[in-house]
Amino acid sequence: MSTAPKGYKILENIPVTGWHSSGKGVVSDGRHNIYVSHVIPGEWVNVAIAKRQKRNYIAGNVISVIQPSRFRINPVCSHFELCGGCNWMHMQYEQQLVHKKSLIEQALAKYQIPHPPIDDVVPSPRSLAYRGKVDFALNFLDNHEVCIGFHPLENPHTIFPLKECYITDPQVIQTAIRLQEIMLEWFKSASPSNNLKEILGGFTLRCNKNGDQMLIFHTLQESPDILAIVKQLIPSNKSIKSIFLKLKQPDQNTFIHVWGETYLEENINQWLFKLSADAFFQPNIYLAEQLFQEIVTLASPSTNDTVYDLYTGVGTIAIHLTPYAHKVVGIENSEFAIQDARYNQQRNNLNNLVFEVGDVLKTFVPDFVKIHGHPDIVVLDPPRAGTLIETLKNMVIFRPKRIIYVSCNPVSLAWNLTYLRDFYTIEKIIPYDMFPQTHHVETLVRLERKKQ
Repeated sequence: MSTAPKGYKILENIPVTGWHSSGKGVVSDGRHNIYVSHVIPGEWVNVAIAKRQKRNYIAGNVISVIQPSRFRINPVCSHFELCGGCNWMHMQYEQQLVHKKSLIEQALAKYQIPHPPIDDVVPSPRSLAYRGKVDFALNFLDNHEVCIGFHPLENPHTIFPLKECYITDPQVIQTAIRLQEIMLEWFKSASPSNNLKEILGGFTLRCNKNGDQMLIFHTLQESPDILAIVKQLIPSNKSIKSIFLKLKQPDQNTFIHVWGETYLEENINQWLFKLSADAFFQPNIYLAEQLFQEIVTLASPSTNDTVYDLYTGVGTIAIHLTPYAHKVVGIENSEFAIQDARYNQQRNNLNNLVFEVGDVLKTFVPDFVKIHGHPDIVVLDPPRAGTLIETLKNMVIFRPKRIIYVSCNPVSLAWNLTYLRDFYTIEKIIPYDMFPQTHHVETLVRLERKKQ
């Protein structure tokens, strides 16, 4: 055995046997599974393990790869091992798709969900430079340096300086670097009374397919120094069309418009969508068109059908469904998202569409359905944790003929399907690679009501 650092032990020349749902590889010490980043099933590796760990989840670090997979490649990003954001960048893209499909199969098998063969994962048109929104951390150092970057995977309380990010539009990274230069100049010339380093924690950049950018500063309060930085940035960057402050407050964040347009606009399948400072939108803006088209195909609404879109967000799915249905009802807990959804409805001249603010569990109930009509089809796109069983119980009571489940987490999807499988048959499963270079995968499931 190799000499282990104090507090660690080393396992030598052991096989990687599979995947954990976190995207880490699985190895074993003979008694426990150990979960290791930056490996590929089929490889033989040396692994270091901290001796003091909880036995229900033991993490290890790969020291060396003894027998590499033929699918292993050198990651293009110099931050790969430190960042963790692109945890599968060490694997050929085509093989990433194969393994993402296996993660879905693994989750469904764990909960014994009967299903037809899963379609191959639909690849992204771009395996790099696809993200439309990125959050940057910020730290003012004692030596009058400014650090813009990301939090390391294993240490979220620190920041490593950013050189590149290959899953983001290169122009977005150029804006971030230019902003760092301006802040560095400001910090070196600022008076001692200035408190920007105490109130400014980072910023967000989002862009549309046209390359228009929105900059959002994360701050505890308004500051004239932020405005001074904005004035220096605008002349040197024509891509920035909008600037906001995001004020962190106890109850909810407040967004203050500082300069330029109040929103960006995105065109998806000829539909126009408002991108506000706080709006959620699919991170992969280049595969979103195919995803939404497939949802319409799977839902297959007729002009007699009433469709409910749960967790509707800014209404992207609901708007795509509306031309084919009698009526579409979107429910979303965020009042800000619904404001954007209603704007999107008006912008696209749609009449048979209703958006309502409310918690899905408390809103999608019999009294609400009496007002808006019986759901013939339900589409739900819940958060990563999935939806509550109580929501599924309400759904089953209404007995829609068809359910389209959109999930970004195979494990929570499988868990929700344990309830639905008694009432619905899974007819189709189509994965989409909305998150290249990571283990994450978007899954569309079509369920048909069983005959009683």
